[in-house]
Amino acid sequence: LHRIPLKAKINKPARFANLLKYIDFKRKAKKIAADYQPDIVHCNDYSTLFLGIYCKQKYGSKLVYDDHEYFQDLNYLHRYPMAVRKYIARYERNTIKQWIDKMIVVSPGIAEAYEKLTTKKPEVVMNITDRAVISEETPRNDEFNTYNDYLTGLKKEGKELLLYIGKNFVRGRGMDFTIKLLKHLPENYFLIIFGCSNDREINQLRTIFKERGVDDRIKAFKFVEFSNLYHLKDHFSYGLSLIEPIYFSYNYSLPNKLFEYIMMGIPVIASDIPEQKRVVEQYGIGLIADLKTPELTARQIQETGDNTFDGMEKARKELTWENEKQKLLRIYTELL
Repeated sequence: LHRIPLKAKINKPARFANLLKYIDFKRKAKKIAADYQPDIVHCNDYSTLFLGIYCKQKYGSKLVYDDHEYFQDLNYLHRYPMAVRKYIARYERNTIKQWIDKMIVVSPGIAEAYEKLTTKKPEVVMNITDRAVISEETPRNDEFNTYNDYLTGLKKEGKELLLYIGKNFVRGRGMDFTIKLLKHLPENYFLIIFGCSNDREINQLRTIFKERGVDDRIKAFKFVEFSNLYHLKDHFSYGLSLIEPIYFSYNYSLPNKLFEYIMMGIPVIASDIPEQKRVVEQYGIGLIADLKTPELTARQIQETGDNTFDGMEKARKELTWENEKQKLLRIYTELL
């Protein structure tokens, strides 16, 4: 594992500074590649494709492109000027057609879209948390004890706890729906958010929820190691995975949090996007929410009550990184 140090401070406008850092990254990455002269280069997302092409030309390496998004959606690239968006999409298409040996995506829907566009058939390897990162033994550290004591106190007060894992709970993550859902649920329902990057994000969420009149029914925390979060699982009634289909890659995504809830054995309240809906309904592990009708989801939650979701154990056994890893190993074996 190499961590590539980049120039931390460049006194230039942000976009220009980022460009200089990217140039620095490319130069240093090529030096590392020269030391290893790899048989296979595994490139995550379009910004690293340059290294795969470089190694393929210079060392005859095989190129695996692992795309976690869908960069042909120009709306998804909204932070760039339109000319740059079109360049990125064209660069990715041409690279897929001309250079890559294997392509990996995270869902069947995205695989189908790329196959139609490039005639290359991607492999689907779902992005599932490795069970090896957790221990079945309860942690004995201060972080776990702090959160466990807090959640235990809420449960003693009769709270039904909803869990949201993630650092971004604003655009495209179902926040408006969640606020409306809380308003339609009895007042003992309480939302816990784990994953904020800093105090500024926590305060931003507090302000938004306060403006909507539900600030007394949420608590947001910074990122927590999954090895600790896993052992807080018994406190929660549902986990929220409410991706909105505002981009193509969002519509066909399989969010990490979905698999984390499954690993924790927590029933899921999931938005009605194709791939996520397929998993939830196939295994019977939660409720599908129409983001336009939070009152209906609130009614479903209350009617379901303490009923168990019978497919959870099967989902926990089948939807594992151990199984997905075999696909990755097969891809590497075929290329060597």
